[in-house]
Amino acid sequence: MEPLTGVPPTRVATRVLRRHLLGYLVVVALVHAFVLGLGMPLLGRLFDLVLDTVDDGAVNMDSLTSVLTSPLTILVLLVFGAVSVALVFVELTVLTLCAQRHLEGGSLSVRGLAEDFAHMVRKLTPLSFVLFALYAVFLLPLANVGITSGFTTHIAVPAFIGGELTKTTGGTLAWWTVNALIVYLALRLLLTLAIFLGSERSLPGAMRDSLRATGWVPWRPAVTLLGVLAVVLLALGLVSGLAVLVTALADTVGGSDSAWWAGFSLALVDLSRFLVLGVAAAWVTLWLVSWERDLTDEPDVPPRRLRSRTRRVVAGLAVVVSAGFLVIGTIAHTADLRTVRDPAATVVVGHRGYTAEGVENTIPALEAAAAAGADVVEMDVLETKDQQLVVMHDPNLGRLAGQDVDVWDRDLDQLVGTPLRAGGHEAVLPSFEEYAARAEELDVRLLVELKPHGHEAPGFAERVAADFAALDIPDDWLVQSLDRDLVEQVGELVPQDVGYVVPFNLGALPATSADFVVVEDWSYSDRIGREGRDAGKDVWIWTVNDTGLLRAYIRRGVDGIITDRVGAAVVDRDFGAAVASPVGQVLDGIMRILGPRS
Repeated sequence: MEPLTGVPPTRVATRVLRRHLLGYLVVVALVHAFVLGLGMPLLGRLFDLVLDTVDDGAVNMDSLTSVLTSPLTILVLLVFGAVSVALVFVELTVLTLCAQRHLEGGSLSVRGLAEDFAHMVRKLTPLSFVLFALYAVFLLPLANVGITSGFTTHIAVPAFIGGELTKTTGGTLAWWTVNALIVYLALRLLLTLAIFLGSERSLPGAMRDSLRATGWVPWRPAVTLLGVLAVVLLALGLVSGLAVLVTALADTVGGSDSAWWAGFSLALVDLSRFLVLGVAAAWVTLWLVSWERDLTDEPDVPPRRLRSRTRRVVAGLAVVVSAGFLVIGTIAHTADLRTVRDPAATVVVGHRGYTAEGVENTIPALEAAAAAGADVVEMDVLETKDQQLVVMHDPNLGRLAGQDVDVWDRDLDQLVGTPLRAGGHEAVLPSFEEYAARAEELDVRLLVELKPHGHEAPGFAERVAADFAALDIPDDWLVQSLDRDLVEQVGELVPQDVGYVVPFNLGALPATSADFVVVEDWSYSDRIGREGRDAGKDVWIWTVNDTGLLRAYIRRGVDGIITDRVGAAVVDRDFGAAVASPVGQVLDGIMRILGPRS
């Protein structure tokens, strides 16, 4: 077979993939089966071992000290981390090794790939292993440039961190600068695996070579990956349109079969998502390997086609597997459509009011949240120097008022009425009494978050209870706090339901006597939701601002969602409740399948 001398890597990738599309899809399917069938269960079991060494079966802020001081827990965590990195290494190298062998003019075999893989493992020094972990387990997932592992899909900066940082101009600039640097570094290091697996270079050496090859302005990988993204979106858009059309036609004809057609349409979108992303992954891998070979002046030699008989066998198996996937997917999606939880049951909570329409924690933001249809408005209170409650999130007025004034160092009358500015809006700082009175006038429930600043005099919980009683706070309002001890104390003193806010939690539902639990969306899992229902405790999630995640959480049975995007959340919730028709359900399902994975 003649070398593809002088042919650009993009064309090499296209030619080879066109000749061996079926083979690469089989490899992608096997890798996917490896992730779901072996990798995930293994990591799940290892993580269960970690949780077995921790009090209450969860890693969170309350148990973090015991985790970091327990030699056994640290040992199990190290084993978990090492196995995780090893599994990611296996997944990410398989396609690259296949592409390497193909472009050398060779053929694929289990034995050959095993020998190549063993050689790569021998090259992994302890330093290379650590660098690979930083590169593949953290940098690539955070950059989200399209090259990632099924094991790292949930690696992300918790949304509340970005949400808080972007509330100020300086924080917004810092947030986007860091994100841009992460993407830039990922693009500069894009050739790392191809160089490491295709040469005798060490991983640090491969990283240096990748930096040199991509240049200070990595326009080539950026433009190419954007092109791949455009093709992927176009393909999935066409399939989605076909799915809606099929369902609409079936619904027009009528009959009980329309639900099955809706299920089939969603199964078709699921299968198409796998195929399209699989083809994209194979193409990108071939492109990177061909680019790496260009750097060393090695000609790309297109591999020979499989024998016709072998191709027929592989094609037949692919058809059978795809048909089985469609049948199983149709049954599963149809059952899901018929048993989906009523979205109207999910409580939409305005985070500090509706900050798109007013300054957080002010009466205009409260009024905007009520007008947008929020079921509950979350707000924060701090105690002043004279032991009164003021509505404020930060213990210092700097961010909203531009004054270096601490709340605990001023009396209530010195703080109330302070001008506040944020997001182009202006308002004044309210007392808890006037804020609560306005909420009652608007007939909107409040979720009062107690924010201890550390300067409260003893008896804070008792004073909160006394204030609630004096103001005749309705019993159906709610109280929450990040301070577990304060939650326990207040829960014994007030008739309102009390919630425990958990900013970070891995494992079981946090042990608490609180009536409900509020977890950050990165920490939510189906296990926590299930354990909450079993314990008779509502589970709410904060702060969810992505439309796709809002919809996904509603369908997963989340009891409440705290969000800055009150209007969008109410629309999504009501849309979910209104999509009783098969077409509406398919539209909703497509947005879940193709949207962010929660």
